Amino acid sequence: FVPGPAPDASLSMDKESDTTGPVEVGDVITYTLTATNDGNVTITGVEISDELLPDLDCTPDQPADLAPGQTLVCVGEYTVTEEDAENGSVVNNATVVGVDPDGGDTGDDDSVVVPVLPGPACPPTESDVEGLVRLSGVNRVETAIAISQERFTDDCVGQFDHVVLARADVFADSLSGTPLAAQQEAPLLITASNELYDIVADEIQRVLPTGGRVFLLGGHAALDQTVEASVAALGYDITRLGGPSRFETAGLIAEHLGARDHVLIATGTDHSDALAAGTAAAANNGAVLLTPGPAKHNVVDAYLASEDATPWAIGGDAATAYPELTALKGATREGTAVAVAETFFQDPTHVGFARRDDFPDALGGGAHIGPYGGPLLLSYTNAVPNETRDYLESISPVGGYVYGGTAAIDADTFAELEALIEGDG
Repeated sequence: FVPGPAPDASLSMDKESDTTGPVEVGDVITYTLTATNDGNVTITGVEISDELLPDLDCTPDQPADLAPGQTLVCVGEYTVTEEDAENGSVVNNATVVGVDPDGGDTGDDDSVVVPVLPGPACPPTESDVEGLVRLSGVNRVETAIAISQERFTDDCVGQFDHVVLARADVFADSLSGTPLAAQQEAPLLITASNELYDIVADEIQRVLPTGGRVFLLGGHAALDQTVEASVAALGYDITRLGGPSRFETAGLIAEHLGARDHVLIATGTDHSDALAAGTAAAANNGAVLLTPGPAKHNVVDAYLASEDATPWAIGGDAATAYPELTALKGATREGTAVAVAETFFQDPTHVGFARRDDFPDALGGGAHIGPYGGPLLLSYTNAVPNETRDYLESISPVGGYVYGGTAAIDADTFAELEALIEGDG
């Protein structure tokens, strides 16, 4: 009598993907999972599982009984997610289990790693625009929404946590909000002081999941309790940053921002210097504080005494108020915007343009172009200022944005700016 081989219950698991990568978000990976009876006894109840592949198509159907040498083959598909892109790969493990003739469990597992390319940043930190693009609506409120929708796209909805909301008709409390929007990776929207417009509510809801936070800039004179209640009714948390005046509001925003590398000080009695400063602050980890024209203010004094941020005086009034600071100023508001651009933006690939004589388009525009690493420049409605022209001729931008419709910057001026960006000016 020659004894046969001892019973050997053995299952092996082999997992393969139809690609070795790298793949991108939205790509579909097809996996083939093969379980083989490598032993010399029949194994019953053989079943393959994979937590990333709940819907497996198997031959034969599982659970299966496998005689020695037989296989169970399952196929499944997986769609690459944003989370996979953040992790840098898709890693998953397939397991096979079965029962040997003695009633014991036997099994194996195998894993496959497929690298995933990083997905686009949400919101993006670089613009892919070539040439000049106009972002506008029929009014200032809709222009702010158009600006929001360019950067805070539907592809990224659900990944944002904040919105910044300011008053549409007066610039006072909004001047320092640009770096806040940048820090919070939030759009800067505007509405009436006593009403949350439906279109603004719709945009907030498009961008922000329920439970997100909306920052209100200014006290109840800027955005009243009706606006606050309307925002709360949409299911959002609220942080109001508002003091008794624009100067204290700017201080509260700066305090909320925390430690900064720069503090840019500009007059609070006009919008242009502060909005150019805000764009630079947004791009360079800065804050904006305001002066009452050419006079000092105790909020600025207290900040300078307590914080280590590098201080800058932006524009003639701020330079007069704080002559000991490094001043960035031009003979005109356009010249000051260029001085800020030359100091804070080295070889920008993209630039933004807003009209020189009104604030709303520049407010949303600064919060848009600053995070793209570009300056905010000023233009006349019907002509390109010499300072702006000279600056554009000194750099080599790839693209840019005009904020506002033809009432803000008309078609001929748009064409002239476009030619300057393209090197044909």
